[in-house]
Amino acid sequence: MRHTKWKTIIAVPAYALVLSACGGASNNAPDVNFETVLNSYYADHKDCVGLPTTKNNDGFFYIAEIADDSDALGVQRNERDLEPFLALANAGIMTVEDTQATRKVFSRSEKVPGKGFKLTELGKSLLLADEYKRGGGQHEPQLCYGQRIVDEIVSFTEPADIRGVTVSSVKYTFNVGNVADWAKMPEINIRYPHIEAYLANTSEDTDDLVLTGQGWVHHNGLK
Repeated sequence: MRHTKWKTIIAVPAYALVLSACGGASNNAPDVNFETVLNSYYADHKDCVGLPTTKNNDGFFYIAEIADDSDALGVQRNERDLEPFLALANAGIMTVEDTQATRKVFSRSEKVPGKGFKLTELGKSLLLADEYKRGGGQHEPQLCYGQRIVDEIVSFTEPADIRGVTVSSVKYTFNVGNVADWAKMPEINIRYPHIEAYLANTSEDTDDLVLTGQGWVHHNGLK
């Protein structure tokens, strides 16, 4: 669904492995076009974080228990499970109201004070569309906070015909642009500690692009 150097986890096709032996960049390959293709792809496939959901009969997207903050463990639980969602509510992404949460104690359950959260229309608009989900996060709501914007094409393999498909493996650096204000909140960084460093640094990644009748496309964008 990237941190010392943030990497997208993808299933690398066999042709990418073959192309990796081709070596460095070619002056004949269209690096400017590659930048356009990558930026276009990541305009739809944004950077997002997974949101937990809670099964309940009251229509809440998520319910958080209000832990007893008289001890360190309770403070830690509230920082992790409650305060990030209160921050999202303050940002207009969720609504919040008092409710009861279910706490499991060994083989039994008990009702305790909690907060119930629902997505606002703004929050719903920030969810990643199902068609763009990849990997292990396909069945989890994902809240988007920014998108990759290519800084520089570092190198690419010579475009080559592999099994009837023309492919180039493109290495590039990027920064995250169009960052949502909520992603910069300190409360968010407690639950998603990778975001702060990811936004602050230039990252590097390698993607495989494929030449089609309509031009170059990201290999994940092939229908």
